[in-house]
Amino acid sequence: MLLEFLNHAPKTVCDFERALKNNDIEQAIYLSKVNRTLFHQIGEADLAHEFDEIKSESQVDKRVTDELIRMAKRLISDKEHELAKMDIFHTKITVETELDINLYQLKLLKDSTPGFVFDIIDLYGQQNIEYLVVMENAIKRSEFEKARKIAHTMKSSFVMIGCNVLKSFAIEIELLCEAENPNRNELLERFKDFDVLVKNSIHLLKKTAKSENLL
Repeated sequence: MLLEFLNHAPKTVCDFERALKNNDIEQAIYLSKVNRTLFHQIGEADLAHEFDEIKSESQVDKRVTDELIRMAKRLISDKEHELAKMDIFHTKITVETELDINLYQLKLLKDSTPGFVFDIIDLYGQQNIEYLVVMENAIKRSEFEKARKIAHTMKSSFVMIGCNVLKSFAIEIELLCEAENPNRNELLERFKDFDVLVKNSIHLLKKTAKSENLL
């Protein structure tokens, strides 16, 4: 049930947020029902109830929905960590691991904001190359909390391009950094594979976007 939740909730919460930003209240209300069901299925009754409260335009309060989205995203992140700790990601991610990319969210951006997709893809490459340099230096200096925060930040970009492999890898690095006594050598070894895969994803993202006529 948890795995099914994580296969759907990150997207439906983001879609809910996007519908609100676009003032598409009808779609937002529909997605609130979808999210209510998802959160209810994993026993998160309080969040499910909050989504259930949004039933009409008069009940869409920006301060309330912003806080709801924040709590939902935080819970999703917690559940991803829980899943990783349960060792459900059985396959060890290495440089030979095939990357998965789903450009659904970028396709929506193309429909709503033509030309913006190119900037997003370009930014993905630039930012993640910079993050990799900072992360490696942080690990070498045993600044594990700094490395953890970078992995967490990068995870959002992997969600955006629908790359579950890199999202899982970023979670693994977060968990290694959160250990009671982080092992710097182990982190550096895992970082080497992470570095290669992130750089490969930049080329794959551009190739996939071109093949799907997003560029």
